[in-house]
Amino acid sequence: MVEIATYPEQRVLEQVARDVASVFLDRRQLPEALTIVLRPHPKWSFQVAGEHELNSPQRWTKWQMSWRVVELWSIPAEQLLAAGDVGMIPWVPLSYIDGPPEPILRECRARIDAQAPPGERENMLAVTQVLARLRYNDPGILALFGGRQSMIESPLIKELEAEFKHETILLFLESRFGSVPEDVRTAVQRVQDASALRAMTVLAARSPDIDAFRRGLPSAGAGPR
Repeated sequence: MVEIATYPEQRVLEQVARDVASVFLDRRQLPEALTIVLRPHPKWSFQVAGEHELNSPQRWTKWQMSWRVVELWSIPAEQLLAAGDVGMIPWVPLSYIDGPPEPILRECRARIDAQAPPGERENMLAVTQVLARLRYNDPGILALFGGRQSMIESPLIKELEAEFKHETILLFLESRFGSVPEDVRTAVQRVQDASALRAMTVLAARSPDIDAFRRGLPSAGAGPR
């Protein structure tokens, strides 16, 4: 079981406890748990130590947990590169880089260009750029991974954007009309095209009721009429 945390926070401990408990209840076996922390927090020094203790209100019951934690910034970039696994390249910008970052990051770009599986190059560039943004606020560094264009071309980013717009439209409908019927929810989630989703947002704003919104929905994934 792998948990990924952007920063070390108290809620990481609670999340691991819930997930370990869920796996144990479902499978009657403790999972091998790992937390990967991407960046130290810029404002506080809390550390995810890989240990957590829970007590019942009367302290009759105690639950102690321990698991493995990896702080990504403590792992040398050369170690990740030496693994020879292109799937690890997106982690490299957040690892420990001794010296100027550009040579290491250029090597990351070269590895992605040469070794990314068919159809995954744009996604890998986009994910690497997203993670690099957590550490570097330098347009030149981000441009190494294609800049804005790679984000636009990534199927993964397009999918995530569509999911966000789906949730926005559904929340808008719920705030206006109450519970959204399942057929309407399914029809909204079927639409992936950005322009169609923009049109659907307008439809959600202008429809006088949920039935009018339903009538304006596409029947086969095209944009609203």
